[in-house]
Parts: sequence; structure tokens; C-alpha cells
Amino acid sequence: RLPTSPPSPYCPPAPAAATLSDRRAQQRGQAVRGAIYGLPFAALETVSARVDLTGGVPAAFQPHGVSLYVAPDGARTLVVVNHQLGRGGPASGGVEIYDVGPDGALVHRRTADLGAAARPNDVLGVGRDAFYVTNESALAAGSASEAIATVLDTDRAGGIFVVDGAGARAVASGFGFAN
Repeated sequence: RLPTSPPSPYCPPAPAAATLSDRRAQQRGQAVRGAIYGLPFAALETVSARVDLTGGVPAAFQPHGVSLYVAPDGARTLVVVNHQLGRGGPASGGVEIYDVGPDGALVHRRTADLGAAARPNDVLGVGRDAFYVTNESALAAGSASEAIATVLDTDRAGGIFVVDGAGARAVASGFGFAN
């Protein structure tokens, strides 16, 4: 559950949801799972126990970009890029969608189908089932074409996708490393 904080003139009373992923351990080949933790803004220095708000779902989880959408009725949806999923190694991924309960508990609703956006980086929730996601590049991660484009700084294959009830579709393209 997301903890609550006393009011503060410097920090909002709502808690922060922090994503953590041990990328150094991943680089060493260790299979470690990332997490989302709830932290009270006004008492960050006193947080001693970390509780993973995802409840371990999904099992393979390396959070990256995150966005909280609050509907007009107050319902909250947390949208999270997961770099553990997908094709092409650690730079590929998917997007996890969680419902946030009134007490701050996260309930995994689904993993979104991103279509051609195989290398998501950041996300912006705009509805209960709708979000924008940046795709860092359409070039295959680890491919020769990606390596050459990186060295020559010519990769402009990044883009922005919208994902909603109609699926995933590109809405902007031509970006170098869309983030």
C-alpha cells in the first residue's frame, strides 16, 4: 500500500511511487527483479522497509518509464514501461497497467500490446486504457544497423506511439533516441 504523509508546505501530501531496477546486477548476468515502492514525501529519510507494491506481478519486471493517470472520477491507473519483456534483449520491453486502489494497493490489470513499438522508453497515461509511449528506435537492438547508426549518430528511427482500445499506432516519427 502506498504510505501517507503528513501535510508539508514543501512536499505534496500524496506519496511517491518510485521504480527501482538493479541494472548493474543485470549487466553481470544476475536475474534480479525490479519493483515499485511507495514512499511518503514528507518522511523519505525515515523509510526503512521497502514493500514492492506490485505484489510480484509480473514475475519478470524491470521498470523504467512510469506515469500516473487520474480519471475525472478519481480512479487512478499506473502505467509502467517494463524493460524485461519483449524481443531483442534488455532494451526491448512492454508496458504494464496497474489499477491503484483507494488504499494505494496496485493491482496488475494487463500487459499492453505495443505492436511495432518494441523498444519503449517512456510513457504518459492519458486514460484508463490509453497512453503514449516513446519508442527509442525502430532499429533492432544489438543489430549491425543499430551499431552503425549509433556510431555515426544517424539513428532517427525513434517515434511516439499511442496505445488505446484500437491498438498501437505511430503518431510521430523521425526522432533520434526518443525518450
